[in-house]
Amino acid sequence: MSQFRISTAHPRILTVCPGANQGLGFITARILAASSKTNNHIILGSHSETKGSGSLSSLITSGCPAENLSTVQLDVTSNSSLSAAFSTISKTHSRLDVLINNAGIAPKIPSVREQYRQAMETNLIGAVTTTDTFIPLLRKSSSPRLLYISSEFGSLTIAADPNIRDFNVDVVAYRANKAAMNMIFVQQSKSLGKKGIRVWAVNPGWPATNLSGNAEAAAKRGAMDPEGGARVIVDAVEGRRDGDVEKRVDENGVLDW
Repeated sequence: MSQFRISTAHPRILTVCPGANQGLGFITARILAASSKTNNHIILGSHSETKGSGSLSSLITSGCPAENLSTVQLDVTSNSSLSAAFSTISKTHSRLDVLINNAGIAPKIPSVREQYRQAMETNLIGAVTTTDTFIPLLRKSSSPRLLYISSEFGSLTIAADPNIRDFNVDVVAYRANKAAMNMIFVQQSKSLGKKGIRVWAVNPGWPATNLSGNAEAAAKRGAMDPEGGARVIVDAVEGRRDGDVEKRVDENGVLDW
């Protein structure tokens, strides 16, 4: 695991967890690490230490300052992994200013039970457990932010409207856990808001990443450039969506449920 000393006195500490080694999380980390305006230090949460180290090297090679980056092994489906990550970050940084719940899978396997179990275990239970683990570090921040990655696929309105493009997309397990996450978000916005933690549900759209199975194929089917989705996340992190706290947002504004 690679750790770099932070060169500035009071940096903003972020964790992008997990999946920061690829796709939306990786691009979000790159944009934030390269930003000179908000003095970011990004902790790349990755299921695999090897992949995390590889992504770290790629970001540094692309021009991101090494002192703005570090990695931590983090598997949101493992209590022991979460506890170890919490311990590492506590010792290294003592606080957390922003937590981005970026975990996400869309399993396509024959067993219906296993398909739903895997999706819920990572996308929903993993996000809730990750949040619960890191709340003590968020509360040590002077301006804590919590982001859940939402999706249009979790909208009951969209799922029920045959005139909307995504009406016939058959990813029921993924839709179900994102709909459940919307409820978790609403409830946590109320409870965590009382503790001074600001919460957003960020919809990055349908990005062309391997979450869809194959990024190139997804792009041919109309999926958007993932950098656009990542910038919606970055806007919430960097304060440009402060007027929309406790709401579900995308690049165009506030979304209905």
